[in-house]
Parts: sequence; structure tokens; C-alpha cells
Amino acid sequence: MELLKIKTINPETEKRLETTIPQERQATHKRAEKWIQLGQYKEIITDCDKLIGLKKANASTYYYKGLADLGLREYRKAIKNFTKAIELNSKYEEAYNTRGRVYGILEENDLAKADFTKAVNSNPRYAEAYFYRALLHHTEENYELALADYENTLFLDPKNKIARVNRSIAIEILEKKLQQNQNFLYQPAY
Repeated sequence: MELLKIKTINPETEKRLETTIPQERQATHKRAEKWIQLGQYKEIITDCDKLIGLKKANASTYYYKGLADLGLREYRKAIKNFTKAIELNSKYEEAYNTRGRVYGILEENDLAKADFTKAVNSNPRYAEAYFYRALLHHTEENYELALADYENTLFLDPKNKIARVNRSIAIEILEKKLQQNQNFLYQPAY
């Protein structure tokens, strides 16, 4: 009596599995995109958990799960999933950017800015990361850095109306500060 049987996968089955896994993953990701639009976040999590349980997940799987957590306002879970996506793909600028946005929601601005910077380093043409980093600089009243990031945003995305308005505000504030400094320097001494 044989107590232990070792089953091997024949080459045809192995080849079929290699093509099935990416197709299944791609179908899950397409469903996730639709469910995000519909706000059906729990369905995304269920689908992604299936892929994760079957060891078929990739960085995008964790990214979509993070988006679902974000939609459910489960911010720490979202950060965890975006972090896993980044661990699997260190150049995943959308994951850095979105995790940065979550850190921003949690008012963890240094972590948020670090993620926006990583997104920009991964893709220097990623206007959204410049924009969100500019918003953080702006709220911290660091108008010089905000202005530089608004300029980059508008160079890459000239239709970004919020960046255009905020850039004007930053310029106005910087001009007032400059004028105040000049007035201070040139006041007569009595």
C-alpha cells in the first residue's frame, strides 16, 4: 500500500495554468475597475482576496484592494495594501501616489510628501503626484515649494484649473512677503 503519492503536473496542464492565471487576474482587475466606479468596494475585496488566497495576486491586485479599502474609509488597511503593491513593484507610481493621498487624509504629511516624491521619481511626468505634493506644501505655507510643484503640474497638465488658481495664490502670497521684506529693509532708522 502506497502511503504517499506524489502527483506531477503534466506539461500541458502546467502550460494551461501559466496562461489561465494571468487571464483570471486580468478579469479580476477589470471587474475591480468597474466596481470602483459603482462604489461596490466589498466585491473588489472579495475578488482580490480570492487571488491572494490562490497565490495568483500581483501588485495590481493589492492596489485595487487598497482602492477598495480607501473607498470604505479603512485608511490603515488601504496603506497596508498599497505598501504590499509597492513591495511587489517598487516603480508603481500610482500606488505611491494613492498611498500618499491616504497619508494626507490622515495628516501624516511627511509620509505623504515622501510618497509623492517617490511617485515623481518613478515617473517624472506624473502630474498628479506633483499636484498633491504642491497642495501639501501649500497647506504648510511653504509657498516656494508649492509654486514649483504647481508649475510642474501645469507643464504636464495645463488643464488643471485648481493648480492654476493655487499657483496664482502662491505667487500673490510670495509677492506680498517680498514686498514686506523690502519695506522692512528700507525703513528709515530713527
